[in-house]
Amino acid sequence: MIVNVVGASCKRKDDLLQKHYEDLVARIERGEVSTGKGKNQEKSLARPGDTHWGSLYKTIIRVVDMWDAVIEVLEAIFDDVVDLKSKSTSSSLIEKMASYDFVFIAHFMLQLLGKTNVLSK
Repeated sequence: MIVNVVGASCKRKDDLLQKHYEDLVARIERGEVSTGKGKNQEKSLARPGDTHWGSLYKTIIRVVDMWDAVIEVLEAIFDDVVDLKSKSTSSSLIEKMASYDFVFIAHFMLQLLGKTNVLSK
């Protein structure tokens, strides 16, 4: 659902990439992220149609890695859109992403799918 809402338009995808880039630059300046060849390449959320376990794993990695940017884009959607359905969807996703259960399950799935991803190759 997050991938569908955030990736629904080119403008939203561009906003997500820009916000992620700004966040990444700030993290590099603070020394939280190392730099080097092959690191910190441009990322986007996976296509919503991908259903393989490896695709799910990559999507969860990207959502966690781009967490702040995803939240900012969802907040921008809430602020900018006129129709109530989009407002309530973005508000609901922000609320769910802020819950302990969502964060716990996302990190649990990262651990579990990380192990099975290695086995499936």
